[in-house]
Amino acid sequence: MVQPPKHNAEEFYPDTHYEHMARRPGGPERDKALAAAQRQVDEMKMGFIDWLDCQMKELAGVLAELDADPRAPNPMEHTYRVCGEVRDVGTTMGYAVVTSIATTLCEVLDSIKAGAAYEKEMIDCHINALLYVVRAQGNLTQEQIAELTGGLRRIAGIASISPGKDDD
Repeated sequence: MVQPPKHNAEEFYPDTHYEHMARRPGGPERDKALAAAQRQVDEMKMGFIDWLDCQMKELAGVLAELDADPRAPNPMEHTYRVCGEVRDVGTTMGYAVVTSIATTLCEVLDSIKAGAAYEKEMIDCHINALLYVVRAQGNLTQEQIAELTGGLRRIAGIASISPGKDDD
């Protein structure tokens, strides 16, 4: 037996400009659009290693500036931007481990921006891990990836200035 609703609320959908655009006829079929997008991603994957190599060179240059003055805002923001770009693209290009490493590096940089001590060794560990993963080009076992990313997460946890769950 169907129960009557216990409220008088109604669902309604706003009629916005976006809704009109989404419902209008035309454009490619969904499957064709997805296939075209996948082809573009596949084409970009071929140049990913070269792009990542350029990003790593850019990171090396800006990290030299950051080493000279860890509290300088421009090198820190530049480092974070490049690291964020690597993080944002890695998984799309089939390198989830690159995204994981760049994510923990961003966490370390966030901690430094929030006042944690600048530890060059923590950043170097992440940079070396990125270089190692790129050189290995998919020849890492799941155990090696888990060990690598787990160690970097522990490093990011050390860099954090916020108390851990055990510090209550």
